[in-house]
Amino acid sequence: MTVSFEPEYCTGCGLCEVTCPKSAINVIKTVSGYHADIEGCIDCGVCTVYCQYGALTLDTSPFSQILDKIKYSKTEVNFENCVFCGKCAENCPRDAIDVEKRLEKDRVRLGYVRIGEGCIQCRNCVMFCPTDAVRIVRGRPEIDESKCIYCQICQGVCPKDVIEIHCDSCKIKFEYAVSGNVDVDIGCSLCGTCEMVCEFDAIHVNRIFAGEQSFDGNKCLGDECTICINICPNNAISYEYGDGKIVAFGDSCNFCGKCEKYCPGNAIGIERFVSERYEEIHLPGKISGYHEIHPIIEVSSKCIGCHFCESVCKIAKEINLSEVRGEVEPENCTACGLCESVCPMDAIVVREKL
Repeated sequence: MTVSFEPEYCTGCGLCEVTCPKSAINVIKTVSGYHADIEGCIDCGVCTVYCQYGALTLDTSPFSQILDKIKYSKTEVNFENCVFCGKCAENCPRDAIDVEKRLEKDRVRLGYVRIGEGCIQCRNCVMFCPTDAVRIVRGRPEIDESKCIYCQICQGVCPKDVIEIHCDSCKIKFEYAVSGNVDVDIGCSLCGTCEMVCEFDAIHVNRIFAGEQSFDGNKCLGDECTICINICPNNAISYEYGDGKIVAFGDSCNFCGKCEKYCPGNAIGIERFVSERYEEIHLPGKISGYHEIHPIIEVSSKCIGCHFCESVCKIAKEINLSEVRGEVEPENCTACGLCESVCPMDAIVVREKL
């Protein structure tokens, strides 16, 4: 059994690198995204527990067995409270939630259908049925009662009184007539947005660990650098201004450490610890450093010199990236890829030297 790496979920935060007890994982930025070199893995499963984005999975490991024992899941949905409104899915920044809605017709309308003889196949019933519940089969109408709402239109338009609809929908008290399901996939990043937007206290996130963030304004590159706020996968960072720029962390921070890894001034620190609820898991803390990053930026002839890259990154501005063609290996660049993501011409590729 080996750890599986799903590149489409990886954000390059590097948390797996600094928590692997054998330093067996190297996450490298490539032309197409991220790649994980895994060598010397002992299948302990620590990385899969720490990964906040579902990029690392392992079917069987000591830690996965512990999580199974305590019945851990990233989210809990209280279906007694949930009304399947879909706001959690609409607001999920990782598109990790899918809400299925079903109409429980029996909670709204009850009734029965009787079909007699004498149909002349005028098809009025088929034409005017608002739910497409009627069809003509072998010269007589058939009604799909899973679609029928007992509105009696077909009975009213039948010239031969072949159809009889009895509607028993007059009720003293209506029940809520929507049911469904809420699925959360492995891409959930525990940001808690679903929990914040739910008006019915129906969904909750379970974070295995909590943490603390720190910011050193003396090391920050200032207003010209916006890397941390732009690369945060959970949109958890904002800026406040007093005597200078202050990086503030919101409740959606999951302590993945991507901001720490890619901050070119080393101004951000992330510490994490297992929450009281899951203390029996005994996860190791940060035990190794990140691999040394050797960034390469490739600028193609498609560049139009718009300076977007330089507007979001001080490093790009210092090397006049909008005037570069070909490859450069800038100092202090952390290969965050922000310049690549804002380029309107797709003229920039950021990767690491292998």
